Amino acid sequence: MKDIKKQKSRQPNIRQTREYQIAANGRRHRRRRKKRLTLYYILILMFVLVAGIILSVTVFFNIKEIRVEGDLPYSAAEIIEKSKVQTGDNLFRISVGKVKSSIQDALPYVEEVKVRRDLRGVLILTVQQAVPYMNLEYDGTYMLLSEKGRILESGASTPYQDKMVVSGVTPSATNVGAYISFEDEQTALMQNILRTLQNVELTDVDHIDLTDRASIKLSYDNGRIQIRLGTENDMEHKLRLAKECIRSKIGENEKVLLNVSTVGSATIRPIDDDDTGTE
Repeated sequence: MKDIKKQKSRQPNIRQTREYQIAANGRRHRRRRKKRLTLYYILILMFVLVAGIILSVTVFFNIKEIRVEGDLPYSAAEIIEKSKVQTGDNLFRISVGKVKSSIQDALPYVEEVKVRRDLRGVLILTVQQAVPYMNLEYDGTYMLLSEKGRILESGASTPYQDKMVVSGVTPSATNVGAYISFEDEQTALMQNILRTLQNVELTDVDHIDLTDRASIKLSYDNGRIQIRLGTENDMEHKLRLAKECIRSKIGENEKVLLNVSTVGSATIRPIDDDDTGTE
């Protein structure tokens, strides 16, 4: 009797185990089915994305119009030609960097180019014109530079466009379209003088001679006033003193040599047409 009772007490446990296994199998089946559906949806999404990308670079978004905006130092047709982009090209297959460099390398008076895509099939080129800023005298000829140091023209026997002349420095690049560069010391010196002239608002300087760093020379008002700065030390104080002397101590038609090489001190002496202003 005891054995019978023991067997009866085990039977419910066996039924519960079977029911648990059936439930567990159902849960596993549902998880596997969910995973298969998820993978299926992922594959469909990837197919749609790939198809969309292929269509966008082959059928859709082809260029119908190329539009040129901004300051135009050249004709729109010439700028479009140099961009090497044509109608029918795909908006997203063109390289923005290559479009910019193609235009700037071929057209030196283009300082900057911005490229914008319009999804209606329009490629927009916004051009910024280079502004002539100064002449650089080198090896007996002149180069015309933009405000950002781009070489716009070169090889002239006389200065371009009555712009200020800088002499006494040696550029490392001389080809038209390149950006000017010098030895580090020359670059720092020239930048210091140009920046300081702007800060003190000393306009009408027409020549900067940097041949001798210990004796920097400026020409003012077409050579009417020859300014001697000495070294670049205390540049701003010297130029402010020179500006004050020009304003209050030198007549409008006087030709003089103005020496401000000693900080806080200025000497003025008249010069004539044959005087080189050597001092």
